Amino acid sequence: MVEGSGRKMPCVLAFLAVAELVAASTANLSDAVARYDAQEYAGAYPLFRELAQAGEPEALYYLGLMHIMGQGVRRDPQIGVRWLKQSAEGGFTDAASTLGNVYASGLGVPMDSAEAMRWLELASSLAESEGREADCD
Repeated sequence: MVEGSGRKMPCVLAFLAVAELVAASTANLSDAVARYDAQEYAGAYPLFRELAQAGEPEALYYLGLMHIMGQGVRRDPQIGVRWLKQSAEGGFTDAASTLGNVYASGLGVPMDSAEAMRWLELASSLAESEGREADCD
């Protein structure tokens, strides 16, 4: 046995385990989004919750939307805004854009143009870093 070669196996196994978790997370997110798009909110919600607990920004975004719109859950814009903030702070452009629009329109929160501008500027900055334009409509 070559010296040090015994250490490579645990590293390879750890890498494979992480890769498997990432693939499973992506599959679960795809499934959750598909259920959401099909308006199967009762099936989407627990999947998004599980992914949100793992810190998935897109799942946080969808939970925010569901609470703001009352999709499969009791409508509670304040809870929705909390989820959206976590998502936007995690770098999810659509969440920052949505927050900007929520504050600009006063949808479940006091209308606040300064707060709206802050989130829309973040959305623009995130979109620029991704090489795309923010959808701030």
